[in-house]
This record gives sequence, structure tokens and C-alpha cells, in this order.
Amino acid sequence: MRKSKSFKFKKQRTLLLVTAIIIPCITISIIGIISISHQKKSREIRVEEKYREDIIKIRNKIEAKIEQSIKAVFYKISNKNIKFNNHNSIQRALKDILVKYKIVKYPFFITSKGEFVFPFTKKTLPVILSVSKKEIFNKNTKNIYLKGEELEFIERKFTDAIKHYLKCLKKSKNQEKTKSYIYNSIAKCYFKLNKFPQAISYYNELYKNLYSKKNRDIFLYNNVIRQIALSYKLMGSMQDALYNYLHLYEEILKYEILNNSERFNFLKNEALDYLNQYIHEGNLEEKRFTQAKAIDRLKKVSKLDISLRWQYFEFNRNIEELQAEDKISQKLKFLEIQELYTSTDEKMKFYKSIKNLKKWNEKKGSSFQFRKLSDNNSKFFNDIYVAYKKIYYNERKFDNIFFGFMISPHFFKTRILTDIKEQSFYKSSVKLFFLDKNDIRINPKDQYIFKLISIPFEKLFPEKSLILFSNQKKYFMRIVQKEMWISYGLIFALIIMLILAIYFSYKYISRETEIVRLKSEFVDSASHTLKTPLTRIRMLTEKVKLGWIMDKSKKEDYLETIIQETDFMSDMINNMLDFSKIESGKKEYEFKKGYIQGVLQDIVKQYSGYLKKLKFKFEVKIEKNLPPFFFDPNAIKIIIINLLQNSIKYSITHRYIEINLFKRGFNAVIEVKDRGMGIKEEDLQHVFEKFNRTNSSRVKTLEGSGLGLFLVQHAVKAHNGEIKVKSNLGKGTVFIVSIPINDKSKKGG
Repeated sequence: MRKSKSFKFKKQRTLLLVTAIIIPCITISIIGIISISHQKKSREIRVEEKYREDIIKIRNKIEAKIEQSIKAVFYKISNKNIKFNNHNSIQRALKDILVKYKIVKYPFFITSKGEFVFPFTKKTLPVILSVSKKEIFNKNTKNIYLKGEELEFIERKFTDAIKHYLKCLKKSKNQEKTKSYIYNSIAKCYFKLNKFPQAISYYNELYKNLYSKKNRDIFLYNNVIRQIALSYKLMGSMQDALYNYLHLYEEILKYEILNNSERFNFLKNEALDYLNQYIHEGNLEEKRFTQAKAIDRLKKVSKLDISLRWQYFEFNRNIEELQAEDKISQKLKFLEIQELYTSTDEKMKFYKSIKNLKKWNEKKGSSFQFRKLSDNNSKFFNDIYVAYKKIYYNERKFDNIFFGFMISPHFFKTRILTDIKEQSFYKSSVKLFFLDKNDIRINPKDQYIFKLISIPFEKLFPEKSLILFSNQKKYFMRIVQKEMWISYGLIFALIIMLILAIYFSYKYISRETEIVRLKSEFVDSASHTLKTPLTRIRMLTEKVKLGWIMDKSKKEDYLETIIQETDFMSDMINNMLDFSKIESGKKEYEFKKGYIQGVLQDIVKQYSGYLKKLKFKFEVKIEKNLPPFFFDPNAIKIIIINLLQNSIKYSITHRYIEINLFKRGFNAVIEVKDRGMGIKEEDLQHVFEKFNRTNSSRVKTLEGSGLGLFLVQHAVKAHNGEIKVKSNLGKGTVFIVSIPINDKSKKGG
């Protein structure tokens, strides 16, 4: 009946918890999940807006940094007292600017009419072949060669031109002089097709042929060296380019010394500038370059000063001065020379582009002007940016002079693009690029192909944008989905935590309820257990008092029983008092040095008669050589008596008890064996719990408080000992207690 009521109470309590807590939690969680799902689109928009704001900040930072740097340059140049009729004054001012401001590359002063004040300009006559085509070609080859030139210079069909030059070459097998110029023409066409290895191959053959001759065409010879150097440069082979430019520089210096002529200043200008930029300390060609500069009286001149001495060359465009054989040849010759002077290095190309700009006007309300130079056909640069402004000095305006410079690509790469790289949101899935507005991808092989956001520049790069690409399709949706899964995970974790909290709360409440029930049962059991010996004592005492017992031996037997019942009651009351002290944390143990054998012998004497009366076979084995050690005699007594009473209580059919005391290693071991009803395997782990009693109906009828083994375990632990139990259901139980003999750390509590 009690079991049925307990089960019904638990069921009601569980139903109450489910109704009051779990169902509302699950309902709230479902509502939260539905709400998060409905917000997917708005969350995606917010994520995109956040990225957009970050990119705008990066763009503004880039523009502000460049604008600040440019303004600083113009402020500095405005405060310099430059005398424009003095080359040294211009060079000093620009040297200071170039040293202090890394944003500046290729500065210039130019008039509104497009005439350079700096770089210093030099007029030069065109360098041309020293012989005419009449001297080079015969009638059979001349017309084919001229057709090849027409295809090369006018129609720009370089592959077809090569075919005509090769035909011409076949017909000139025995004409070494003719073959040299045909090789040059074929190499030029390959150069224009950007097939630099093929061009170098023909130029090298031509160079070997010219080098072995004393009366060589010096223009062709120097131009071949220059084209080999330029080809290596465009291929990215810097060391080979340096070697050939240095060779060209040395050859021109030899020519100048022998002929006292500046005929090749244009080529020397190009070679010296490249060597000055790229030969550094420790380079293989450094020693030769130093010797060459010494010949050119530049040994003690700094690199920056050499770069400022660089000259912008303009050749005479008057076709009549070319003295060509006919009008077609005049046109071809003009185009050939023009090509020679325009197909040159980056520096010359830049200044030519500046020279070709037509409008040089001041824009009102602007601190400076910014524009892009683009040449899609150029091998040297693309997307070059120029900053310039009209200059003022001491509140006096120079009407016709503008100062400007190229924005250094190195500065842009190291300062600006690095900022972009560093601000790539620290995620491998997205990348920020500096591109034209209409560009889809900078490199088709790149994994970042999905365009997400494009933010155009407003001030300095109107045709450019910062474009965010991803290597994942629908990247923002993926972020939102990831965030949603995190939210779902948190909700799920919250539900699990609530369920666990409810579960453990339920377990705790159930345990406390069970303890209350056990305490109630304990009080009932203890009352009954105490009442039984009291009733016996009263009955026996009354019989003796009324004189009903006349036999002396029987009277002594009654008195012995009264004493035993009193001891039993005393042991039970002591157990209750010890439990109360343990629960309140006031239990203390008193350790004394002594012989444990004595305690066991006293208990054997006390219980021998009682066990004999109950018809128990009682065996005791005590090892004699046990040394004295520190222990609490009362605690040892509690251990042995409780284990002994346990064996008595549960040995109903097979009445056998054995107690052994012996030494094992550094421990004193107490074994209490019986052949009683035994303990179920699943109950073994609970035998030392307070108020624990097995659910067996047979055991429930036996008297007991459920405290004995709990007190035994507490006493054993106080001695730093160990207790084990072995049991076979229906065959008996063995309790083994091990107490350290030499343990000095025993404490009283």
C-alpha cells in the first residue's frame, strides 16, 4: 500500500514538472526558432550592409592617405624658392622632394603649352642607318623587303612582315651585309609580337656577326645591344638586362672617347638610367659599372643626382631632312625612327605621355588635380596616375608652370594595396580587390570569382572600385545560415540544460523525499527495536520481583539476558548518537597506541554466550604477533560489533560466523564471515549508504536501523583504512577491513 502511494506521488510530481516547466520551455524554443527563420532575409541584408560599411571605411582611409600625402608634396614644393632658369636650383628642390616623399616618382614642371621645364629636354637628330637601301639590297630583294616594311610599319601585320623578310633572306644567301639588316627586321617584328625569346635569338646572331667585323654599322650594333637588353628586361630577366645595358653603356663611352661625338646620347641616357636604378651593392656588374661611371665622370655622383640628370630627348620630325630615295621610303623611315624613340623604357614612355597631354588648366576650387594615364598597347605601364597643380610662390603666381608627378606604383603597392590586404576581414572566404568598375575578375584562375559588393572611389580614382569577391556562392546567405545554426544550437543547448536542471532537481527532491521517508521508517524501526528489549527486560524483571523464579540457575540466566538486552539497547543508542555527531560534523575519534587483539577478545567474551544460546557456530582466529599501533578502541569496537550483529541478523538458516584478525603487509586485517542469506549484486554498491536496507520482503521483517554499515565505513575511513564486501546470494557474506599499522596521519574527526 505504501509502495502504491509513493509511486502515485512520484507520477503526480513528474506530471507537475512537465506541465509547469518543460512544455513552456519547448513552446518558447519553437517560437524562437520560427522567429529566427523568418528573419533570414533581413539578417542577410544587415550582414551585407555591415560589410559595405567596412569597405567604405577602407576606401575613405585609402583616399585620405593618398590625398594627405599629395597635399604634403605640393605644400613642400610651394615653399621652395626655385629659380626656373637655373638647372641646379630645380634639381636641388626635386632631390629634397624625392628623398622625403615616397609617393613621388618621375616629377615634372611643364608649361600650359606643354613644354617641359623639367625633365631637361634635349633636341637630337635621328640616329639612322649609315647606308641606303640601294647599297644594301639588289633589285630581286629590295621590293620584297620594302613590302615587308610596309606590312610592319604601316599595316602593323608583323607575322606577314616576317614571312616577307624570310623570303628576302632566302634570296640573299651569299650577301652577308644584306642578311644582317634582314635579321634586324625579323627580330624587330618578333619584339613587337612580344615573342622576346625569338627576338633575342635573331638579335644574338646579328650581334655575333657585327662584333666580328671591324667596319661594322655602329648604329645597328648599338641598337642590337639595346634591343637585347630591352627584351630581357620585358621578360623579367633583370641580370641579363643589366649585363647588356652595361655593355651598351661601355660601347657608347668608347665611341664618345674615340669620336668626340654625342651621337648616341639617347641610348646612353636609357642605359645609364636603368643601371643607376637596378645595380646595387654586391651585384655581379657593380665593379664594371663603377669603372664606366668613372670614365663618364660620374663616379662621385649619387644615384639620385644621376636620375635627375636624365634627359628627355626630342628628335627632329622634319621628313625632308631624312634625304630618303622616294616618298614611300621617306614615310617608312620616318615611322621607323619614330618607333625607335617611342618604344623605350617606362621613364621615357611616361614623359612622352605627359608631353602629349593637351590641356593644362587650373581647376577652380581644387587643391590639386588627379588623372589617369592609360596605354593599353604599352609594354611598360597601365593605369598610371598623375597628380599636378599650378604653382604659387610668395603670393606671386607663375602663369604658365604646373608641377606634377607620377604616383609611385611601389608606394601604391606597399602602402595602399597592403592596407586593402590587411583589411580583408581576416576570413579566407572573401578577398578585396582594387579594380575597374566593370572588371569581373582580375585573374580567371583565381578561386575568388563571386562578386559580392562594389564600392566606387569618389575623389581620386573615379573609374576604380573596391570590389569584394568570395570563393563561395551566396556568401552572405551562408553567414546568416551559420549564425542561425549557432542560434539553434544555443536554443537546443538551453533546452538540454533546462531538462538536465529539471532532471537533477527532480533527483535531488526525490532523494530528499526518500531520506525523509527513510528517517520516518528509521524512527519507526528504532522505536520498535528499542521497545522489544524493553518489553523483555520488564517481563523478566517482574517475574524475578514477584518471586516466580525459584531456581537459582534460571534466575541467573534471566539476569544475564537482562544485561545482554541492556547492552544491545546501549549499542543501538550509541549508534544513533554517533550518526547524529557525524551528520553535524562533531564526531571525533581518540587514537591511542594499543593492541587491537584485546578489543576483539573483549567482544568475543561479551558475545560468546549469546551466540551459543542462539546455536551459532562461532570461530575466532587471532594472530599473536600483531604489533601495537594507534587506533580508537571505541571505533574498532563499533566496527566489529556492527559487522557481528549484521552476520547474526542475516544468518537465519546456516548459523555460522567466523572472525579473523591478522597482519597483511603494513595493515591489520579484520575479516567477518557468515553463511547467511547474502546480498544481491546490484545492492552491493549501496550497502554503506545511510538508512539503506534491501527491498527484499524477507529482510524487511528483520529489525534494524540501516545505520550500522554507514558507521562502520566512517570509522574505517577515519583510520585511513579500507573496507570491502564480497557476497554470494544464499551462500553468505565476507566483510574485510584493512587498517594501516604505521600510519601517523590518523586524525580525530
